[in-house]
Amino acid sequence: MLSTMGDSVVSEEELRMAIRNRVGRLKVTGESPEGMAMLHSVIPTYGLPTDYYERFINYISRLSPVDISRELRSLSKPVIAVVG
Repeated sequence: MLSTMGDSVVSEEELRMAIRNRVGRLKVTGESPEGMAMLHSVIPTYGLPTDYYERFINYISRLSPVDISRELRSLSKPVIAVVG
């Protein structure tokens, strides 16, 4: 599956839909007190800057299909392990 994903290019429309989905999910999460607490608890826990979510949204909004393909190609091949 990774080799197939790495060989193809995501369309601009698919990428924009994925970005809108991710940003929308962040906004919806922040609409409840529990969601807001969860979002803000991540910042000190991982030592993130206070404007982390704004930076994240700006970063993913600038991604291009070529960026996605390049990162997929850089992923290592998966290893299947059976435990038990």
